[in-house]
Amino acid sequence: MTVGGASVAPAVAASAATSPSVVADLSQEQGVRVLEKGLLRGGGPSGFLTVHEQARDRFIWTRYVDGGIIELPAGTYRGFVGSDVVVKQNGPIS
Repeated sequence: MTVGGASVAPAVAASAATSPSVVADLSQEQGVRVLEKGLLRGGGPSGFLTVHEQARDRFIWTRYVDGGIIELPAGTYRGFVGSDVVVKQNGPIS
């Protein structure tokens, strides 16, 4: 979906494997690490968004349930606190 100059989509499709109840069952000892040189840019019930510290067009979504990563196509993305929605910026912000 495109809204203004941005594309909006959930970072992952909802499934039983990524439901909040599954994530809540993880023990505190099973933490998921931010990749080296990664800066946190948002996170929700099923995972979090990071950007590479030096390659600002390299964004990665990391799932809590298994630590798996999804490298997003090059671009500028925005994540939100408490949400699995990730927005790709398609043009300049005015």
